[in-house]
Amino acid sequence: MPNKIFKKRISKKTKIQAAIIILVFVAIIAYLIWDVAANGPLTRLFTDRERIIRIVEDLGPFGPIAFMLLQAFQGIVAPIPGNVVGILGGFLFSWWGILWTSIGATLGAAAVFWLSRRFGRG
Repeated sequence: MPNKIFKKRISKKTKIQAAIIILVFVAIIAYLIWDVAANGPLTRLFTDRERIIRIVEDLGPFGPIAFMLLQAFQGIVAPIPGNVVGILGGFLFSWWGILWTSIGATLGAAAVFWLSRRFGRG
């Protein structure tokens, strides 16, 4: 009898959602592996400091805001490594990068907290 308590059926909807999440995750990982192996657009972007600086300068006063949103997004999406984004902040904004990284990380943590409260289990 006790084994019946622990045997729960997984709904078809949950299986489909899990399959979609796994496929998206595998696709992202496969793309990143290809990008590094083939010296793709992301690899070229993140290895060219002058190009990154030009992109941020072209954003003008919205550069720090874009970086903070990237930092927040990094906190929500697991495959993006946080240390790389933090180092990028220091790379682009010098000492101001610490402030922008902290603000972005706090926004990301607040978003994760809200999402888990909204969509998590009771």
